[in-house]
Amino acid sequence: MADLIEELKEEHSVIKGLFLKVREAGLLTREGYSALQQTKFMLFDHVQKEDEELYPAMKKAAAREKELSKLINNFAMEMEEISSQVMAFLLKYPDKTASSSLKKEFEELMEKIEFRISREEETLFPEYEKLTGKA
Repeated sequence: MADLIEELKEEHSVIKGLFLKVREAGLLTREGYSALQQTKFMLFDHVQKEDEELYPAMKKAAAREKELSKLINNFAMEMEEISSQVMAFLLKYPDKTASSSLKKEFEELMEKIEFRISREEETLFPEYEKLTGKA
């Protein structure tokens, strides 16, 4: 099995590529809709993998390290908030009457997720690799 962090980074790359595809095609086009649906499924699978494989391993290993435990909990809470925002957006998405605000919401959401991806790769993943001896 491939290294978990490498898998997650590859998924990040795919997610960012799908966001770009949505942006370029436009939210209200068939191609944009298709890319957004792919993004939705990719995000849900990615978050599930993190919840099942990354966070439990980190929490167990960080049980004696208060600062690391705090970092992990902050990342987990932040992801819950972002996931709620993604769900709210996707529930609104089919309503094409809100197209101007929808584009703005999409851009804001995309920016949050891209920022989150950067933080995971720069902060969380190196900590995981230290804990698992892969650093």
